[in-house]
Amino acid sequence: MGEKSEYSENVPSDLEFLGGDFNVLSVESLQENNGSDSPGLRLVKDVLLKTLEFPGWSFSVEPFEECTRVRGKEKGKWREIMRFPAALHKEFSIEVSRLWCGDFEPHWGLPFDGVLLLGLSDGNWYDVFVSAVRGIHGFIFQFTFYTREKSFDLDLDKLGFDAAWLRAMKQAVDAPKGMVLVTGPTHSGKSIVCYSSVMRRLRQGHSTTTIERPRKFRLPGARQILLDTGADYHKRFPSALADDPRVLLVQEIRSYEEVEASLKAAKDRLVVAATHAWEAIPCLRRLHGYAGWDLIPEYDRAKILAFRELLAENLSLVCAGRLVRLLCPECKTAIEVPAVMLERSGLPLGCKGSLLTYRRGGGCEACRGSGILKRTGIYEVLPISPAMKGLLGRWVPDCAFIRQAREDGLVSLRETALKMALDGSISYQEAVSATPLPYHQMH
Repeated sequence: MGEKSEYSENVPSDLEFLGGDFNVLSVESLQENNGSDSPGLRLVKDVLLKTLEFPGWSFSVEPFEECTRVRGKEKGKWREIMRFPAALHKEFSIEVSRLWCGDFEPHWGLPFDGVLLLGLSDGNWYDVFVSAVRGIHGFIFQFTFYTREKSFDLDLDKLGFDAAWLRAMKQAVDAPKGMVLVTGPTHSGKSIVCYSSVMRRLRQGHSTTTIERPRKFRLPGARQILLDTGADYHKRFPSALADDPRVLLVQEIRSYEEVEASLKAAKDRLVVAATHAWEAIPCLRRLHGYAGWDLIPEYDRAKILAFRELLAENLSLVCAGRLVRLLCPECKTAIEVPAVMLERSGLPLGCKGSLLTYRRGGGCEACRGSGILKRTGIYEVLPISPAMKGLLGRWVPDCAFIRQAREDGLVSLRETALKMALDGSISYQEAVSATPLPYHQMH
């Protein structure tokens, strides 16, 4: 990892903005052979030292019946780094949970994630993120090293937004109040959109507080509150709003209580939040449906109406996104795809015959044999118009949301991706696999 030592920041001054427990390790502490170290801690130190010698950025620790394998990813390919006995995997998991999350006993049935700082002997630093999911032989870990947090690169202009959607995003983010909701599945680019939106306001000098688990970026000047594993976001709102920030970031909302707390906070400040839904319209339907969360066992009409009025008043924009792989222009291959296939996939064309699109090439020196140059984001952005606010404030069928969104100019993720395939930016296969069939075509 010698090439990763470009990172250098004044870490102590950054830490004063961070809330909660936050562990800092040094390479020297990893190299110390302390007799009091548990076998699990010694194993964690050995794994970190081995990964520091590896040229890649991403690592997995995967338990099997006979052993646990540690692998690193370099130039898109996985390579084994080391193994250790399967009997030690539970102790390894406990120490990872303690160091990264502050938990001395992980929740064995639940995934968890966390972050720590790792200091190098030359004064540079890594942010080391971990995410863990339960496997049949124990937790499967994914470690990612970052040499610096590019807060200066957190910029909405650089994320791939269409010009019209970029203007809509900036207008919503620059507003003094309202809720901007970013949605999509895991690894769809939600976090980079949320943090870039918040960073835009930070550059304008606005006070900012974030509620996160884990912390994805260090935001200079923001007060960042880290949640424990399993903690509810809405319970931290009183402390987050104690200094009356003009901007609040909620990394993920998952329940009625968290939606309600975020909307109430958006009455007099900007709230940027992330949630899990496939597209903008399903996200609206889910939010609208949260008002009926307590229909069973008790029907509370007054509470339902109050929530929907709150939603209509304070929701300002919904953005859904995906990450797609850009083709290498040097080796991509042109193919013809029947127009009817594109129409069935979600792109309205109204023509016959075949259209030229592209597929991944065999690889060349420019793309190091991968056929892919990099990834970019594609988005569907839905500003909440007065007409849509009227629908959110009362009971309406699903088709009303779909019709109004299309009238407001919503272009689906699939339509955007297929247009990029026709332009030669991505492959047809990538467009279809990375995006869902447009919601308005399924209903």
